[in-house]
Amino acid sequence: MCGIAGILARHGAPDEGALRRMGAALAHRGPDDLGVHLAGSFGLLQTRLAIIDIERGHQPMVDGALALAVNGEIYNFVELRETLRARGRHFATASDSETILHAWALDGPSALASLHGMFAFALYDARRRELVLARDRLGIKPLYYACLPDRFVFASEVKALLAAWPGEPELDPEALVQYLQNRFHTGRASLVRGIRRLSPGAVLRVDADLRPRDLQPFDRDPAELVWK
Repeated sequence: MCGIAGILARHGAPDEGALRRMGAALAHRGPDDLGVHLAGSFGLLQTRLAIIDIERGHQPMVDGALALAVNGEIYNFVELRETLRARGRHFATASDSETILHAWALDGPSALASLHGMFAFALYDARRRELVLARDRLGIKPLYYACLPDRFVFASEVKALLAAWPGEPELDPEALVQYLQNRFHTGRASLVRGIRRLSPGAVLRVDADLRPRDLQPFDRDPAELVWK
């Protein structure tokens, strides 16, 4: 289990203090390492539970204009590494997460169909000034986001977003009623008004003007899901 968080500012640099408060709220998810990456209007953070390539698997991972933070595990990373190496990519670590970075560099969104695993990740392209959020097909790894007037924020847990929230948060009455009735809630709503949950198998693209749009979900047979 790891934690990821980030801020995409509408103007100027992101608030690093707010980003680090988000990281502190996620410290329990990643006790082994804390990484922060700042690039123009974007800030990305990961708290790491080190399992694969303990020594070199620090995140966020950066390759040219691309920066990546991942919570999860790519089960077929060994096979993917060989395929990506054959296509000319060079790996700096033995981490399973690095396969996402190189696959995206070569194939963009179509690379997502090749990933088998449980994951939630954030990938930022500084050249295009574009953020991509993606979540595994079963929604095993969580990811929440909010589009505020001056910034787009995301994190593995709602409380990390609240660590950088402007003013007092408000409850979403419909989500609260559903939670009290069922002890869980469905769909994209969260208990906090304005905070949404990325759906299982969903991909969200956010441009420099903070305009989010959905991409096509993973184009694989549901029977395959994460357990291939």
